[in-house]
This record gives sequence, C-alpha cells and structure tokens, in this order.
Amino acid sequence: MQSKKSSNPPWCDELVQGQNRQPMHAPLHAYESIANALTDGCTAEPPSSRWVLRLTPAQWLFHLAPSPSIAPAPYKGRGFRTTGWGLIAVPCSWQVANYQQGAAAGGTPYTDLPIYANYRYPFAGDAASLASFPVPRENNPVGSYQVEFTIPEAWDGRRIFLVLEGAESNATVWIDGRKVGYSQDSRLPAEFDVTAACAGPARGAPLAAVGDAASQPKVAGPHVLSVQCMRYCDGSYLEDQDHWWLSGLHRHVWLYAKPHRLSLVDYHVVTTAVQPEASSPPAGPSAEMTISVRCQSDRRLAPSELESYRLVTSLHGPCLLTPGEPAPPRAELWSDVERLEPADAAERNDVALTRARAACAASCEELMEAGGLLVGDACASFKLRLDNAFLWSAEAPWLYTVVVELRDASGQTIDCEACHVGVRTVRLQNGCLLLNGRELTIRGVNRHDHCPLRGKAVDWATMLTDVKLIKAHSLNAVRTSHYPNASEWYKLCDALGLYVVDEANCETHGCLFIGDEGALAKKRSWRAAFVQRFTRMVQRDKNHACIVGWSLGNEAGYGGHHDAMGVWCRAHEPSRPVQYESCGGAACTDILCPMYPSDALVKRLNTLAGQLASSRKNKPEDLTRRYPASQHSGGMRPVIPCEYAHAMGNSTGNLSEWWTLFESLPFCQGGFIWDFVDQGLAQSIPTVAAAAVSASGAAPPAITLADGTVLAGKRWAYGGDFGERVHDARFCINGLVGPGRRPHPGLFEVKSVLQPVRIALGKSPWVYVAPEDGVGVRGAARATGTLRLRNLYGFRSLAGLRVSVSLQVDGVVVGRSVVECLDDVAAGASLELRIIVPLGDGEATRTVLPEPVVRNPMLAREAFLDVEVTDPDVPTWAHSAARIVATAQFTVTPPSIPPPLAFAGHLISSADLADVTSSHSSDGTDGTDGTDGADGLSFAEDVERVLIRGGCTGGGTFSLVINRADGTVGPLSVDGHVVLSRGGAALSLWRAPTENDQGCVFTAFAHPKDETIASLVWWYRLILELSKRLPHWLFKLGASYADLWDLDGLPDLQPQDRAPTVTVTHASSARVDVLIRRELCAPNGSKRAAHDITLTVLRGGAIHLANTASVALVHSDTLARIGLGFALPRNAVGGHQLEWTVRWYGRGPHENYPDRQASAPIGTYDATPAELAEELTVGYVYAQHCGRRGAARWLSLATAAGRGLLVSGGVPFGFTMMPCPDAVIAAAQHPHEVAEAMAERQAAGEPAEHHLTIDHKIMGVGGDVAWFPSVREGYLVPPGTYRWTMLLQAFAAWPPPPALPLPADLAPVGAIGGRKRPPAFEPVGLVDKAMRVVCLLLLEAPPLTRSLTTTLLLLIALALMLAAEATHAWLVDATPNEYIYGNQSDAPRSTEEIPSVPSSPELVM
Repeated sequence: MQSKKSSNPPWCDELVQGQNRQPMHAPLHAYESIANALTDGCTAEPPSSRWVLRLTPAQWLFHLAPSPSIAPAPYKGRGFRTTGWGLIAVPCSWQVANYQQGAAAGGTPYTDLPIYANYRYPFAGDAASLASFPVPRENNPVGSYQVEFTIPEAWDGRRIFLVLEGAESNATVWIDGRKVGYSQDSRLPAEFDVTAACAGPARGAPLAAVGDAASQPKVAGPHVLSVQCMRYCDGSYLEDQDHWWLSGLHRHVWLYAKPHRLSLVDYHVVTTAVQPEASSPPAGPSAEMTISVRCQSDRRLAPSELESYRLVTSLHGPCLLTPGEPAPPRAELWSDVERLEPADAAERNDVALTRARAACAASCEELMEAGGLLVGDACASFKLRLDNAFLWSAEAPWLYTVVVELRDASGQTIDCEACHVGVRTVRLQNGCLLLNGRELTIRGVNRHDHCPLRGKAVDWATMLTDVKLIKAHSLNAVRTSHYPNASEWYKLCDALGLYVVDEANCETHGCLFIGDEGALAKKRSWRAAFVQRFTRMVQRDKNHACIVGWSLGNEAGYGGHHDAMGVWCRAHEPSRPVQYESCGGAACTDILCPMYPSDALVKRLNTLAGQLASSRKNKPEDLTRRYPASQHSGGMRPVIPCEYAHAMGNSTGNLSEWWTLFESLPFCQGGFIWDFVDQGLAQSIPTVAAAAVSASGAAPPAITLADGTVLAGKRWAYGGDFGERVHDARFCINGLVGPGRRPHPGLFEVKSVLQPVRIALGKSPWVYVAPEDGVGVRGAARATGTLRLRNLYGFRSLAGLRVSVSLQVDGVVVGRSVVECLDDVAAGASLELRIIVPLGDGEATRTVLPEPVVRNPMLAREAFLDVEVTDPDVPTWAHSAARIVATAQFTVTPPSIPPPLAFAGHLISSADLADVTSSHSSDGTDGTDGTDGADGLSFAEDVERVLIRGGCTGGGTFSLVINRADGTVGPLSVDGHVVLSRGGAALSLWRAPTENDQGCVFTAFAHPKDETIASLVWWYRLILELSKRLPHWLFKLGASYADLWDLDGLPDLQPQDRAPTVTVTHASSARVDVLIRRELCAPNGSKRAAHDITLTVLRGGAIHLANTASVALVHSDTLARIGLGFALPRNAVGGHQLEWTVRWYGRGPHENYPDRQASAPIGTYDATPAELAEELTVGYVYAQHCGRRGAARWLSLATAAGRGLLVSGGVPFGFTMMPCPDAVIAAAQHPHEVAEAMAERQAAGEPAEHHLTIDHKIMGVGGDVAWFPSVREGYLVPPGTYRWTMLLQAFAAWPPPPALPLPADLAPVGAIGGRKRPPAFEPVGLVDKAMRVVCLLLLEAPPLTRSLTTTLLLLIALALMLAAEATHAWLVDATPNEYIYGNQSDAPRSTEEIPSVPSSPELVM
C-alpha cells in the first residue's frame, strides 16, 4: 500500500512496490490436462492451452512522451486515444526500436536514447542532489502501449490473470480504461487479477462469493490493454547495474484463466535427502522428496467446503530433454492423492515453518509482510521415496516431471500444473559447496540479458545459443548478473545442464558518490524494496534444479536489509546457500565471493584467520563500503569469486595462473568470469562513411547476428555512440563473445584452461621403436609411451570418450593413433593409458616419414605430441565445439631416424649438399667480382641507396634496396614483382593499445571528454596530471601502459636528426654484408633507442638480419613489443589485387599472446590476410591491437603466382598482419573507422599495403582487471638491450626449392636482454595509498573540514608538481643508458648520444 504520509505518486514513493499486484508464486501454465502438461519439453513456449492467451510477440500501438506531465491518460471504456501513434514490437526496449515520436504525424521527432552507465545514475544530478534520492519529474520519458485482444467465450465464469514478465522501470496497467494496478522491479513478473476490469463498467462487481460459473461476470469479447512505463522511478535507484539503461516491455505479456472458486496457485518440490549420494544410473541412489501444493480460492473456504476437492500429484520420468522438441514419452513412477486443508491451520502445525516465522518476526516486520515461500489459502503436502534415482547435475541433467491436478467432487480435473524437477541436494559441509555430496567446481561466467537488436528483450533462440556456447567451452555455471532472468532461461539451464547463481535485482553502485555505496541498505524506508526484490525472486524460482545458490544482489554496499534478506532465506528456503559480495565476510553470506581479488586475498581467504577478518575490512581502497568484522561462527566457508578475469576486448590473459591458484587451495571452488557477451547495440553507420569505404574497394561494413543474418551498413555501438550526455563509454564491451555471439579468442582460452579432463605425460617416457624390434620380428616403426588422464568432472565417467594422439615433427604429422573408447574412469579418478603411434606409411619393412615442406634451419629439429579427447556421443543439439572435451600438447624427443639436411627452410639431399660445398668456400665467398654464375649477386650503391641483385634458388631473380635516408630495407622484388615494400625492418616498440593497455584508475573514475557526476573528479584529474610527472613505480595506478608509452613518445618515434649510417662491409658474388645503424627519438628530442642491423645477403636470395637494439624509457617500465615492421603490397603493378597466402609453423590457428596461449597449439596453419585481421574487422567491437600469432618457427608469405618470402627466426617469433598501421587502429573507435581512414589515405595517394610486424618479444594482454595495469610481471618486456636474428628467403615459386648452406659465422641469436627489474612492489604505490586515505577523509568529513582538507591538498599538489617538474626535467635530459644503469660505476656516461651497441656477444643487462 502507498504510504499514508506521502502525497507522491507511487513511482516516487519507495514504500510502494506495487498496487493490486498478485503475490509471487511459481510460474503457472494453466494446462488443459495431464496429457497436455506432459508434452511440455524444452521449447520456446509451453504447449498451447485453451486457458492461455499470448499477446506477444506482436506489434503494439506506442506513444513516447518526454515527461510524465505530458504523457497521455486513458479514457474509461476505450483506453488511450491513439491517433497519430506508431507501432512498436513487443517485447523490445523502446530505445533500440528506432522509434521517433511525432515522425509519423509530421511533427517534431522525439527520440529517447540508450544510455550505458557502469555506476552512475544518469538521472540523479550531482552528489548534493543525489543525497535526497529524487525521481525526475521532467526529462523522464514515458512509453505508452496499447493493444486489443479478445477473450474466448470459454473463459466466461473464470478468473482472468494478466502477466507482464518484465517492464522497465515500472508499469501501470489499465483494461478498457479501468486501472488494474501498478508494479515496479524491472526483472520480475507483475501479475494482476483483471477479471473485474474485463467484466466492463456494467458488470464490474466483485466476483460472486459462491455459485456456479453462470453467476460469474461475463468477460468474453474484445478488450483494450493499456500499459504505461516510465524510464525512471524510485526503484531505479536499486537498478544501477553495469549495463544499458533501457525501458519498456522487454519480456512477454500474456493472460491465463483459472477456475473461479478454487485453483492451483503455487507449489514447491524439494529433494530432502539422497542416500547414498552417487550419480551413476541405473544403480542409482534413493531420494526422498517433499512436494508442497497451494490452492487459492475466490474467498477463504471452510474445511467442509474443501472436502469436495482432491489434489492428485504424480511423478514421471526420468528423461533428457532436447531443445526445440516436446518432452519424450515417460512412465508414471509415483502418484498420490491428498485432501486439502486450510493453509493457516497446516502452518500452525508445521514446526519448521513456525520457527521460520519466529526468526523473521525477530528480524523486522518487512519479513512478515513478505510472506513465506508459498502463497495460497488451502494446501496439501506429499512425501515420496524414489529408488534408483537419476540425479541431476550439469553433466547429466536428468529431469523428472511433477504434475499436480486439482479435481472436483466428480473426479474431473479442473486445473492442472506441472514443472520439470531435478533430483539433487545442495549443501555446505566442511567449508565446501557440495552437490549430491560431492565438491562442486564452479567453472562460471557472468551473463547479462542482452540482445543487440532488442536490448533487454532476449528471445528463446538467443538464450539457447548462449547455453550452447557456454557448455561447449568448458563452462558449467552462470551468475545472472545482476538480476533475475526470464523463466525460460532457468528452464533451459535445467534441461541442458548449467549451474546458476540467481541474483536479486538490487544494486546501488551509484551511491558511492555520496560516500556510502550501501546508503539505501541502511535506510528503513527502503527495506521493503530490498526484501521484496529478493523474496519474490526466490518465490518464483524455487523449483529450478539448476539454481545452486541465491545472491542478495550486487554492489549495494552493506546494511541491515541484507541481513534481513539472509534471515528470510535461511528460514524459508534453506535448501541452497546465500551469497553476497559487498558484505565482505559478514554473516549474511554463506560463501565468500570476492570481486576481482588479488592472489594474496584469495590465499588469505583460505585461512580461518583470513575468513574471520572478512574479505576486506574497512581498508582505504574500499572508499564507499563499510565492512563489519565477520560474525560468522560456522567455520570455514567456500571461496568462489563472483567476478574475476575481466574479459574486456583483447584480454583474458593470466587465466592459467588463476586456475593453478584455485586448484592449489583447499576452499577455492572456481569462480565466475566477467563476462559472457559484449553489450554492443546495432547502429547504422553514417552513409557518407560507408560510401567512402565502398569507394576504396574494401568490404562494406556489416555486422553478423547469432543466426547468421548479416546487417550491412551497421556497427556495434557502445556508450556515447548515440550522443548521450552521460555514459561510461566502452565498459559494457567486456564479453567472451561479441554482441552477435561470435566467440572472441579469449573464449577458446577459457575452454582450454577449464577443460574437465587433465592430460599429462605418464610415468613411462616416450620412446621410438625401430622396424627391427630386436627379437626377429619386423614391423612398422612406432612411438610408444603413456598418458595420464585425470577426470575433473564432478559426476561423469570418462567411459565412451575417444582419445586421439598424433605425433608431429617440424610441423608435419608423422603418425596417428586412436583409443576408441576409454574405460569407466570415475569422477576424480585417473587413468594411465599406454599409446602406440605407428610412424610413416605403416608398411612392415620400412618407414618413410613425411618430409616438411619447409624448416627453420636455425632451430633444432623438434617433435610434439598432440592429444585430443573427444565425445562421439555429444548431443545433436550441442555446439560444434562441444565434441572436443580436452586437448594437450607435449614436447617430446624427435625420432632418431636421420632427417634430410635443411637450410633456410628448404630440404636438400646429401648429394645436393656435396655439389654445393664443392663449388663454394666454407666462409661463403669465392673471390670473384660478383658477375659469375646464374645465382651470383651483383651490388651497386649511391648516396641514396644500396641495391643488391641476384638469382633465387630454384629459378627467378630478386632485387633488394636498402635506403640510406632512413636505414630501412625494401622494396624487395622477385622477378620484378614487389614482395616487400619500402620501409621494411623498421624497429617496432609500440602497438595500438588494447583495452587493458589503456586501463588505469582514472579510466574508471574520470571521463575528460564526457560529463561526469563525481564531485571529486577535479582533484582526481589533478592527481592524474601529477602522476604523469612521477616515476611509475611510485604511483602504479595513476597512468595506464598507453599513457606512459605516450609520455615516452613510443607512438611517434622518429629517426635522429642525422641520417642513419648504412655501410657495406663486404661484397662478393656470394655474399654482401651491410651494417645499418640508426637512432630513434621521442617527439621532444629525447633519445629512446639505438638499433643496429647487420644485414647479410647470400646468393640464392637469403637475407640474414642480425639485430641489436638498446631501448631506454623514462616513464614506462615495459615496452609494448620489440620487433621489426614490414609492408607487403596489396596491389600488383597492373592494379589488380594480390592474393596472398600466409602459412606459418607456430601457435594457432587463432590469435594468441604470451599470457594467453594454452588454447593455441603449435602446428602448421595457413590463412589469408583478411582472416588474420578478422579480430580487427569483425571481431572486437573497439579497434585495438589484435591478430598476433606467436611461437612461429617460420612464416611464409606467397602470392597466387607463387612468389613470396619465407621468414625464419633464431628463436620462435610472433607476427601480426593488418590492413593498416598501428597508428590508424589507435586513432579509431570502431573497426569501420579503420577502413574509412585507410580509404582516405589511399585517396590521397598512399599505396594499399598489408602491414606485417615480426615480434621478437611482445607484452601480454593481461586480464585480471581493466582499470589498473594488469599484465603480470613475467609477461612484460622491460627496456634494455636485445639481440635476435632473422632469415628472409625470397622465392619465385611455392614450395621453395633447396637453398645454399648458411655460413658458419651467421649463427642464430635469440637472447633476450633488459635491465634487471626493481624489487616487487605492492599492487599500489605510495601515492595510491595516500590518495585513498585522503579520499576517505574527504568522504567522511564535515563540510568545513572537507573544505580545509581540499585547500591543503591543492597546496601539496602544487608543491609536488613543482618538484616533479624538476625531476622530470632531469629524467628527460639524462641519457637512456643512465636511466637504465642508474649510478653504477660501469655505466656509460656520455650525455651527447646513445653509445654504440657493444660488439661483445655477451648479454647486456
């Protein structure tokens, strides 16, 4: 009821959650009969029933008003006047429906924009106004809906209920202009009894108390449903989740009819015990179950009146459901009949319920108002014992069907309800979360409701796609972040097998701007709102087997309301644990679920002292949360981070490290990755931009939906793309899949790291057996050894899985073996498996190993054992990736069978070698003048360039130009066709920043280009400027990697004023040596790098590059990468496009990085340049560095004509191939902007090129968080001196023919240098800690103290800035080597130039 003291409308009164709204209950379907109920399977809609009328999906009339004061009002008898109204799809969020009010009538168009905000209330104003929690009376758009429907005549005499599954932020409902009721809570259904409203003004009396159907009001005929939703109401303060602020009817709307006098209204099915706890049918355990049923009468019936009714409950099954199909036939296993009794009488005799009510009454009156787990005024209860039960788990989601029938005195079924249930128990024991008595490992992911076309309206097909993707990639659990989902989602998780943490729609993150995120959790007037959002969720979802825990909400601080919710749940629904992150370790949470914890915190929480101290107890870094000391007395609790591994953009690094940590600790049981899907919205690209791209010849921009539909001229939009004033930019783009459900490479890493079968080499070493086995038996050569397989499933056996093993040598598979069906290896057990891999062609008397097409001559022969575990019986509905259960790759000793000798990637025979060595001296020179022999080199030079020509091994000619002006290499031509453009071999130290490269504390708190609500942002920005002048180790969180790279000038390094030196040190017909020396400076003139290349060209077209690079930085302690950049032409001389094929032997096939490569095995792969750049063009929503392939032994680049280049490295290297330079990617906000920028460049005369970077080392991508620098220590590239070698081989036809031997003095070098890193610091620096203490003072201090503190802070900041300026000036003037070496006595002291790179082969440290 509305507050008596309040004159505010219900949408401005926090005491009002609904008006005339029905109590929450389990979902009802109004089946016609038991046969109708048993056909309900895993489908988009329940079976059709004559008692159900669905009003969606459909087109409804719609009107959009800018504020409540001018929103239309309905008229009795006819609803809204809809002249000039448009149509809108329902369900759909109106902001993404491309609806413009007034456009259809020729008026001024009005459009409401989507708003993405992470933690800010977009409507609340500044901190001062936020403190009173106002609801905007203006600038608060109102959507008005109207639709006509006709009630069948058969419904006359029955009670009619209207269900709105989801309306944001609230809903006011009218039938035929008569107000029915009001509701808020955007993520739970609102249900209204509309019988009286449908009866019409002339027959609007209440339902008759007693009588037959004929005495009831007539409801059949046409009616008008009117609904009005507001963008904001007081409930919006509890819905400040990290997602789009959207509005309207986003879930289905429907009506159903029930018998007028007595009908089924609620039921609860719970497994109370399983003995013994096991999971292997058919010899399964026995289960005890309780089924509680409630009925609702039109008035409270006396016991004597209930005597004529009977409840018949039956259990059917078990079965496994198939998506899109009705349930299969299944037997009735149990049935029972009970009489009804008044619910209040039964409750008085229920000891457990009496205790529950007493606990709630002792807590607060709001818990009593929330009611219990069940609603209804008549009840019956059933108990059953089920022998040989098939237990439910995510790995084997066996379901039974409970059918409840209400029969009248004649035995006729007058009402029928049913649901699928799983037999399973969930409990905590000895600090662990148990399912069916076994420890549960949560391989989880957070998932928002999101559709790129319809906003928060997610259809069943999209939900099914999500489930398929999640299950196929080793994930088994979902947290419904941060609100209850549609009922269809839980039914899918029940049927297909996913564990779910069901989260209440309570988040007040924006309250951090008034100093306490939990401010509303402490206000008494808001307690009912908190409590009802939680209790109504539990009341609706209580029967779903998939739900293994309840969450009190997310980022709503901590207060007494959370304790109250916990009390209610443990009293009324104790079959599942309760969790809540923002209370720290308080007693209201049964599971410690920290958010983005550090390794140290996770370790600490695995100790009793750490748990009792709570996860974080009032530390400065938690500025707006107040954590109590833990009062939990139940011993240890499970540790399951509710969010970790932030997957924003090119991310998901460090995942292997996380799971190594989880598996090493006794109470860690996994966690939930953030998050599943990028929340991008489809948006049209401006026509001019699209036309520019098309004119350039590039593919027109388009996006692809989950069903394969391609939408041309569209892009994925994020915060700010719609012109909204307040937003948090790209922070909604942090999923493992794109908006169209295209997997990002990070999802492949998740599948690999979390795979449920652990594969390792066994105790017996892998050996090779020759054809002669020593006892006179001749057979095929073979490799033999053992593998150890550990079953990490919780319940499933490995029986039936297939193990495939292949052996590859230098990238060529030389043998395969398959174990068709594994033995019955129980969950948690291990198996030692002996494998025999036949080698070669398998003939009995000889072995012929396949020869690699190419080989890196600078690396030793190597062999890898690839193991793949597959499931041949994967369901037909599953995603294609689900067939592969686990993979692993191991380095093994190569076969001892003598391989052919190799050079420069080409095989040559011993005879060929003899011919070669007889005609050339061992040092690679023959003393001639460079004009003899078809393959001889010719050499010429002038003031601008050095030109070297010669013949390619196997035919054709090449020419190479070295440019004296900039010291770069190229063009390189083969038979007159350019294969490398000018400007090659340029030192590359930078990359287009990834999302994580740009992450720092100010990314989360300050948005310089956008309006912000934070009253403290000005001094946040002041400290940001200060941090740019301080050493990075002092203030680690103050600037991102990208900020520091900018300060060091890495994106814009230029050659020093004086030209590089290019010196020819040797020239003959067999070899030309050129020394290139160049220095690079930042835009401010500071010297940053010295790069020496000793380039040796050999006859036959081989080009050897020996690199030595010394790099010194002032601000950053890591480079983005160190390597060489090249360019390949996209068009031939005649103008036609070159079709390049890229082949490599290294990690693949998808992109990978040093901290994210478990899913990318070493092998031989091929791709087109477009495929290598797919993550840029169609993958990531935000343009950033991507597409890198690592650990390459060789890389081949060939045109369709067969001409090209082969790249080998002294150590494995990485490479990227993009259609543009990194600077263009860094300047773009969306992928299509890259194409637009390149179109402009080409129109200005710039040649179209593929940009190739060969990395010697590259920094990882990180992934712990996106708002602090998160690349771990071992994956950084510290400045210093690096040496590495590369070999380029030009060829005129693929595959390349044999080449000449590599001279002995060109030994491969791949050592890594770099200054010794300083001692490890805390995750935060000294300034970080000081800043947070000041924050705490400012947030908690009185106004006068706050003003004085602010003034003092300004003075201190100015003094620090002056001191920092002096320090910065010294650092800029100092030489890079002084910065590297510090004050060591042996460090170079020149202040004029970077010293020459030492010639000693020793590593410079």
